[in-house]
Order: sequence, then C-alpha cells, then structure tokens
Amino acid sequence: MEELVWHDCRELTIEGRAWDDTRSYYDRLPARACGVVRDPVWDLAQHAAGICCRFATDATAIHARWELRYESLAMPHMPATGVSGLDLYVRVGGAWRWAGVGQPTQFPVNTAALASGMAAGQREYLLYLPLYNGVHRVEVGVSREATVTPGPARRADRRLPMVFYGTSITQGGVRLAPWHGPCGDPRALARPAGGQPGFLRQRDHGPVRGATDGRTRGRRLGHRLRAQHDR
Repeated sequence: MEELVWHDCRELTIEGRAWDDTRSYYDRLPARACGVVRDPVWDLAQHAAGICCRFATDATAIHARWELRYESLAMPHMPATGVSGLDLYVRVGGAWRWAGVGQPTQFPVNTAALASGMAAGQREYLLYLPLYNGVHRVEVGVSREATVTPGPARRADRRLPMVFYGTSITQGGVRLAPWHGPCGDPRALARPAGGQPGFLRQRDHGPVRGATDGRTRGRRLGHRLRAQHDR
C-alpha cells in the first residue's frame, strides 16, 4: 500500500459538537453535566453519534484511522459497522451520496480504506463517527500528492444549529439508513450515518447537534443544557 499522509479531523471541520468544555474532545455533553444528568445519559454522551468531520480533497482514495474508546465493538442486535464504524459520504451534484464504510475489527485502533478508484477532482466529504462507541482520535489518510482542506463554510441561513435530544432512533439505534437503497453495500446495513441528526445534515440543514438514546426520558435538565448554545 502506498504511503499515506494522515490528517487529524480536529484540524478539519467538525460538526455535531455543542460544547468546548468537555472531558474528551468528542463528548456530547459538557464536563459540568457529569453527576447532574442521569448516569445512563452521561454514558451515552460519551458516544460520538451525530458528530462528523467535513472536508474537501482531490484524493482518488480515502482511508481512515480511528481510536475507539470502548472495547465492545458490537451489540447482539447491532453490528460493529453501526456501533463502532465510520461512514463516508461525498457531495455529488448538490446531493450527498454514500461512498464507503470503515468496518472495525479490533480494539482500540482501526485502519480502513473507505473509498478507492475515484476519478480525479476536488470533492466535499462527510465522515460520520461511531453511533454507540466513543473515539479518542480520528484521522483521514490520503496520498502525498493529494490535498485535504476543511469543509467550506455553510450558507449564512444554515449556520445556526438544530438541536436533538431524544430516543435511540435519534441516536441511530438499529435502523437501516433508507438512502443506502436495496443495492447498497451490505456492510452499511444497520449503519444509519449520524442518526437523525445525520439524516438532516444530508439535506443541508447545517450543523445538527445532540441525539441520545431513550434513557433521556425527556428530562428538563437535558433540554436546559441543549438550550445553552446557538452556535
């Protein structure tokens, strides 16, 4: 395999993070929420569902390397591609199309070829992070000849976030992403990229944040936390 140059996603465009004062960069609730929200909600907030990396590149092949937070790669009712994997989407003609999946096979670090053999040319990409696992680090790998830059700025009328706080369907639990279609890669089954926030982001609704499992129970505290930001 050719030598790759790795780009930390934190140096590109990250969407789906609501707060900067988190214990770990990819946490979905601020550190001050620990001990205030219910323990199951706090645990789910350490999953990366709904967070994505947006970037542009002229690479003809795209790889990913990611370090998982938890050893359990899959659940009895949900495969590792959904629990701990990555999804890559590419913008084609104004629409987002699924381009590839990063299938985890071990803990903690995985490396995968997400897409290859693509025609030369600059394109915009979305890389969705795991739904029911956390990550310490995520990197995009391309050839030395390729360029990688942060994703372009959102339209001015789409820059304020839409905030989600809700069920396992919201987080992306065990449902088929309908846009994969019957001829989609079978590895993508039960891998709804980014949960409901990802579904809206596919339609250019701008930054979409939040999304937790049904353990939230609609608590007022969670809604107050979600209302604390408009950026």
